Amino acid sequence: MKDRRMTFLREFLMGIAVLLIALYFTAPASASNHVHVFPQGKTNSEIDPHLSIKVSNSENSSIEIFYDGQIVYENQVEIGTIEALLETKKDEKRFFTVINRLQGTANVINYTVLEIEDNSSKEIYTSPFYERASYEIVDNNLQITYPSYETDDTAIEPQLMKVDQYTYGKGVEQTISEKNVSQDKPAYSTHSNTSKAVITGSNPSPAQINQILTEEAFKRNIPPEIVKAIAFQESNMQQYWNPQSVPVSHYQNQCTPERAAGNPNYLAWDGTNVKLGYDCIGIGIMQVSDWRFIENKADRDRYVERLKNDLRFNIQEGLDILEEKWRFANARHSDGKPLIPSVNDKDRRVIDNWYFAILAYNGMLSVNDPTASNTRPYQETIYHHISMYGLIDVTPFPVNNLKTYLNPGSSLLRFGQNQYATLNPLTVSKAQITSGNAVHTTENVNIRSLGDVNAIVSPGLPKGTRLTVLDRPVKYPNNINNHYTFIPVRTEAGREGYVASSYLNPTSHSLAGVNRYETGVSISSFGWENQNSENVVLGRGDLPIDSLTGSVLASNKNAPLLLTTPSTLQKSITEEIKRLKPKRVYILGGEGAISKDVANQISSMNIEVVRVMGATRYETAVSVANVYSPSSVNEIFLTTGDEKSPDSLSIASYAGSNSTPILLTTKSTLRTEVSRFIAAKNVKKVTIIGGTGAVSSTVETQLKTLGVTVERVSGADRYETSVAIAEKYFPANHNLTSVFFARGDVLVDALSGSALAAKYKAPVILTRSTSIPGTVSTWLNGINGTPVLFYLGSTNVISPSVRDGLEKIVLN
Repeated sequence: MKDRRMTFLREFLMGIAVLLIALYFTAPASASNHVHVFPQGKTNSEIDPHLSIKVSNSENSSIEIFYDGQIVYENQVEIGTIEALLETKKDEKRFFTVINRLQGTANVINYTVLEIEDNSSKEIYTSPFYERASYEIVDNNLQITYPSYETDDTAIEPQLMKVDQYTYGKGVEQTISEKNVSQDKPAYSTHSNTSKAVITGSNPSPAQINQILTEEAFKRNIPPEIVKAIAFQESNMQQYWNPQSVPVSHYQNQCTPERAAGNPNYLAWDGTNVKLGYDCIGIGIMQVSDWRFIENKADRDRYVERLKNDLRFNIQEGLDILEEKWRFANARHSDGKPLIPSVNDKDRRVIDNWYFAILAYNGMLSVNDPTASNTRPYQETIYHHISMYGLIDVTPFPVNNLKTYLNPGSSLLRFGQNQYATLNPLTVSKAQITSGNAVHTTENVNIRSLGDVNAIVSPGLPKGTRLTVLDRPVKYPNNINNHYTFIPVRTEAGREGYVASSYLNPTSHSLAGVNRYETGVSISSFGWENQNSENVVLGRGDLPIDSLTGSVLASNKNAPLLLTTPSTLQKSITEEIKRLKPKRVYILGGEGAISKDVANQISSMNIEVVRVMGATRYETAVSVANVYSPSSVNEIFLTTGDEKSPDSLSIASYAGSNSTPILLTTKSTLRTEVSRFIAAKNVKKVTIIGGTGAVSSTVETQLKTLGVTVERVSGADRYETSVAIAEKYFPANHNLTSVFFARGDVLVDALSGSALAAKYKAPVILTRSTSIPGTVSTWLNGINGTPVLFYLGSTNVISPSVRDGLEKIVLN
């Protein structure tokens, strides 16, 4: 009975102590307080009759400290918050420490120590950045507790925990203690105990986690390879600690109720095996930390509990944060520059294109600057995981081309360019491989049983084997270190089974519709899948010549090229324009080409219509070029204005990717529209596309009299001309990743494809419908690597036998 009373008394007194501490830290600001914590939004606090604070916390945050109404200190934090102000007295001096925390899963903090006396302040010290750190005042000294990582550590499992101390009045006494983290993980229990963890949850199998991560990434059109690598880095792809691994000692010492009561940016350890970050902030598999920005306590508590107990929800919230970082490329600093650069054409399916979004997910910090950091930046770690555990090698980002800087007084990493291009080959997510796709093996691989992926039914399937993807469920390896999936396939011999996704690449894509207009929609929906386009170019489908010259405009605007009849906008075209959500549509040609009714229909969707036209096709080509070309143009391409000629199509991809104008002329005489453009734009070089049967030698002579360099690229026929263009502008040793094929005698199905080919920096090669020209076979045999083949049009346009032959050449 006595022991029971003593236990009750001890617990009662402990409860009162915690309550008093909580009241101490959360009372209104006054001179006796030591910690002032600032929530989201605006805070005005009076420290004493002389000193007051104004803090505004949002996407970008600011602090102002006033002495008798005069500002004595001010600072701004970009993409972060002013978290707290610590007030300390030592040796009759009064110190204030401003704690800043930047956005990102790194939860980086740094601090500035101020000495304020009368109506002036002095900045005594600004700390370096501490990743996943916590802080507290101990004996009037500031202590920062933070993890220390080796190169291959995951964020949730560092090797060491360190404590740095700032001694007020004296300065920094760094690293006053170091502790091996493994010493913190001895105790667990299935029942509540103050010295052990309560095991409240267990992780799904690695196969199940792989599946959930893949599914949630696919819903958002984020490459699952990236999501799995991030989850691995943040938490070893686990929501819960295994029973023997809970860092009990650390949680008990750092994630205390007292600290959480004094600073709502920290969580008190709840005694369970949920993976709480070492900073007492990040939660679960994605180490979500944005719960701190929910002001209503009841809402925040509910959100935190769901993050702890609902693994799929935790993943969804993490992916929402990653999506937000992707959109940073569209957000702007106050100077108009994007928060992060875009990469290539911003195609979400390409793993390379997420480089800066991954960087921002962790934090836009100097430590993630690949040009300066002595450690491996976070985004490079993620790509390392994709290689190690996803078995996919992504072409390294060209760090030597990257320029970074910090603005004076800012800690936010800035970038010298708005957009960066990476080297080929680009890596498309394997999640884009779906039922019915033609694929091939990139290495010698095993085929695994349809009933049991652990059973190998056919070892050593050779590299380059052609396969067709089956309409069966994808399966997942049951190993936390295997991030790929198993894809169901059938060989040409009829053998069926699963192959690891890492060793499969698409062989070809057929971009086709029931007619030329639907084919244009198919090309647009493939090239701009799950993304909007600020611009759309609309051409006349029954007379292709305007659309061919307009393809360069489409490429310059990174826009799809759609086709329409002169008088009516078909339903499928209308729906595709609505899906793309453009701000403007460029209409190629006058009202005789595309009617006023079509333009009005587009305008009714609250879309700006820009008509680009001339009295003739020759004038229209010049008008198109004037939209995107600068005042001085080094080179133009010149082709015949005959609408039956495919020469414009063959050069359109290269011209589009380099924004080089394509102008038209008659066969025997140089059009005055061309000579005027050459003079007005100070053109230095004209490259004629096609032989003298298309553009005569007389035209060549007339050009030379204008003082320009003249070159001709041609072949004996349209097929050889397309190959000659590819050989000159897309050399075989450049490791082509894509090649587009169009039927040489019927152009309409290929019109829209020229803009997509430019987007992929790929040549457009002409072929016959039922046979492969010899010059095409020879060229294709000489290509380095294994490009993906794109067929512009249905099997009625390019026959199955031709496709089969082209693919065999590429794979062999």
